[in-house]
Amino acid sequence: MSVTEADKEALLERVPPEGRGVGNGTLMQLLGWPEEKYLAVRDSMIEAGILARGPGRGGSVKRSGAANEEKEFLEHIPKDGSTVGNSVLQRALGWNEERYYAVRDRLIDEGVLARGRGRGGTVRLVQVEARAGEPRPRVAARPTAPRAPDDREAALYTPIAHVLDDEWAKDRRFRWWKVEETAKQGRRETGGRWTRPDLAVISLNKFPYLPGSYLDVWTFEVKTIDGIDVTAVYEALAHGRAATRAYVLVKVPEELTDDQKERLETVEAEAARHKIGVYRIVDPADFSTWEETVEASRLATDPESLNEFIGNQFSSDVQSDLLLQIR
Repeated sequence: MSVTEADKEALLERVPPEGRGVGNGTLMQLLGWPEEKYLAVRDSMIEAGILARGPGRGGSVKRSGAANEEKEFLEHIPKDGSTVGNSVLQRALGWNEERYYAVRDRLIDEGVLARGRGRGGTVRLVQVEARAGEPRPRVAARPTAPRAPDDREAALYTPIAHVLDDEWAKDRRFRWWKVEETAKQGRRETGGRWTRPDLAVISLNKFPYLPGSYLDVWTFEVKTIDGIDVTAVYEALAHGRAATRAYVLVKVPEELTDDQKERLETVEAEAARHKIGVYRIVDPADFSTWEETVEASRLATDPESLNEFIGNQFSSDVQSDLLLQIR
């Protein structure tokens, strides 16, 4: 397929000049191009050194100068997740303060770096996905492996995600939202055993008497009635440290046994104590069978933790679309 200069200019206009990446899916949607044309134009610009591939599931691109700066920056970051001081990095790079903080802050916004404690401020590597054809550093795996989901639980993720993306979101009156099946991220390191929920939703809403938009990140831990105990609450609580609302979703039969009812009530009481929500779900694909027995309170989540969660758990297309919504 032939690529014209007009095509290249049209694509470049939609790539942020300040160095942020934008998802491939978002660009195709903005340009209104079929995948074949988009990939032909994008790849020709990468070969010409105009663009570079960026991180994120689904892939992203950014202006090549920004990508080269970020690559140089990451060469000085410890690969084991330990911290390094801002002043040490700035001297090693030989950059002025303005350039250093511009690149550092982009990497933090992308979920690649996180700020750490220490005199003068520090940064550490959080998680970096591999770019196509290029291995990228990542934090060493922790001794405790992420929990492998029960097959019966895993079978519930997709129908639940469809309901979250439709009736549930409409019932909540969201202005904008995206749903991710975060459990299906393979072996990607996201920070430990209980930091990856089964599903996550990011939403924006407006209220008539309040200024601006309100962002929420909702996490969901899915359980079957046979596998439910108070541990599910603590898993949801762990997610809630980097989200604003956390829920446990329990697949239940039409009629509960006395033992099942007692275990559920124990879980719900513990959830209410920790401000975690609970849904009892008879049919995962039918919202009319979902019963919210405990409403999740909105958690006062640290903005940096929330930003890091979005950078780690949501795809590059969701991140790009969010940036367009909040500009």
